[in-house]
Amino acid sequence: MARPTSNTLRIELIFVSLLFIAFLFLVRKYQQYDISIYYDYSLNLLKGQFPYTDFNFEYPPLALLPIALPQLPSVVQPLNFTAYAILLFIQNAFFSHLIAVVLSRIIAAWQTKKAAIRTISFYAALIVPNLIVVFCRYDIFAALLTVIAFWAVLKQRPTQAGIWLGLGIAAKLYPVALIPIFSIYYFTKRQYQASAKFLLGNILTVAVIFLPFALAAQEKFFSFLTYHRQRGLHIETLPGGILLLLSKFGFIDASFELNYGAFHFTSEIATPILKVLPILTWSLLGITLFYCVKGFRQEYVASGEITYRTLATYITITLLVFMITAKVFSPQYLVWVLPFLPLLRLNRITIAFITAISVTTFLVYPVLYGRLLNLRIIALFVLNIRNVLIAAFAAYLLVDQSRNLSREAKKTSVEKAFTAQ
Repeated sequence: MARPTSNTLRIELIFVSLLFIAFLFLVRKYQQYDISIYYDYSLNLLKGQFPYTDFNFEYPPLALLPIALPQLPSVVQPLNFTAYAILLFIQNAFFSHLIAVVLSRIIAAWQTKKAAIRTISFYAALIVPNLIVVFCRYDIFAALLTVIAFWAVLKQRPTQAGIWLGLGIAAKLYPVALIPIFSIYYFTKRQYQASAKFLLGNILTVAVIFLPFALAAQEKFFSFLTYHRQRGLHIETLPGGILLLLSKFGFIDASFELNYGAFHFTSEIATPILKVLPILTWSLLGITLFYCVKGFRQEYVASGEITYRTLATYITITLLVFMITAKVFSPQYLVWVLPFLPLLRLNRITIAFITAISVTTFLVYPVLYGRLLNLRIIALFVLNIRNVLIAAFAAYLLVDQSRNLSREAKKTSVEKAFTAQ
């Protein structure tokens, strides 16, 4: 297996050095609240308190690992907030580096070294507009576990894939959306035993991590699920942005307030939307999986293989659909798709979508967030443009992938017919 080149590592080092300077400014100006939540959790752990029972913990159990790790040097006394924030950045930079290593290994297995360098360069460039959500949140840890699972699938190691994806689920839950994608991958290739190993590895991993906490905390263990179930409609979602815009022009009264760590609508107009969103989510995910089955079959029949690019594309579409139809949309959700974006077919349209979504998300939070809360028109337009871009990007990827696979299937069919003659 090819190793990352010195050029690849040099690219990362330059970017991380520059981003560290930016981080010191951004964390001081914008991120005290977000990191302080992690900091408080780490202090509770150092006091010997147990999550879910002694203090409320809104994440799955494995999230404790990236939250607590920055406190590891605190032998005598806990680190202060600034030291914790800097170590959190260094830790997340390391996780980001590991993602780059995995991406370079994936590309090197199918492409040239130059292609690997281009991929890592694009990944490094993506970090810039997503600086805050990459280095100030723990989502990059879950993204790392997910992309390792993706790599294990490609390497035909289904048990390892199930274990890594199980670890991702135990850290952030969202990787559960990848289970049907990977299962379809194995079933299309008629690797039924591999599919069983993948599912077994996944279930056992989640069970091993969840069970001790569930036994200790009992019914309180599921408070992290109750926490999210009780949340209202977040103002940054697709319907939330539309409601804010209608409220600005006086068509409706869409009041909101800070609760559950974010701003949610309190007016009754959000109630019917909350009832419709799950139906929309499952419907669009069903459509995505239908095209996934069709696409995998087309490529496998035509070439006898399912490429990393096709698998990465349907994973990206699935995660985008989940994000745009969820009742909560936080900017760090973009980290979920970050490892897979460099693996897509990077034509001009794809790059334009990715760039526009990253930049508008950064503008929404943190640049224009204060203006958004005050219903300033520029912030409202940027938010709605970002949300429309994500929905349009998911639709574009679905259509573009279907067209490309159909084109390749026809080309292969013609070549086989010509050869037969």
